[in-house]
Amino acid sequence: MRALALDYRSTPRLPKIGLAILIVAVAAAIYGAIHYREVETDIVKWEEKKAEAERLSRHKPAKARQAGAAELGAEIKQAKAVLLQLALPWNELFNAMEVSDYEQVALLAIEPDPQKNLVRISGEARTLTCVLNYVKVLQAAGSLDKVFLQSHQIQNQDADKPVRFTIVAAWVTT
Repeated sequence: MRALALDYRSTPRLPKIGLAILIVAVAAAIYGAIHYREVETDIVKWEEKKAEAERLSRHKPAKARQAGAAELGAEIKQAKAVLLQLALPWNELFNAMEVSDYEQVALLAIEPDPQKNLVRISGEARTLTCVLNYVKVLQAAGSLDKVFLQSHQIQNQDADKPVRFTIVAAWVTT
């Protein structure tokens, strides 16, 4: 009789979807940091231009001064809004998506709305039960609150008849 060799060591493997999400998250973080720097320098430039325009406008008529200052003020306001959007905790959102990796669901889109602290998740699943289970998984994630199924539709033209869905959740920011 041959001796039986058992190897109880196990090496943890990183799931492919987890690795893909990690790569996307890192790329998004790098892009966000670069864009943040660009917007920050744009804000500084526009504030300098505004100060220069105000200095020069002392010699212009009042109407011209108000129009230039209003235009410049609107651009500065827009730049500050972009800067605020980049300062949001994107990592928590990506972590919530990574933690809630559910094999029965394929995510098609993740659309965050930072002004309303909402995130819209679109995807496809084999059955409606899988979708409802995914909603439960997202509710348990902790980074998302008030998770609910906004819409779903069975794709009858497809042979497998998957369910396409949209989930809306409140994005918890700390």
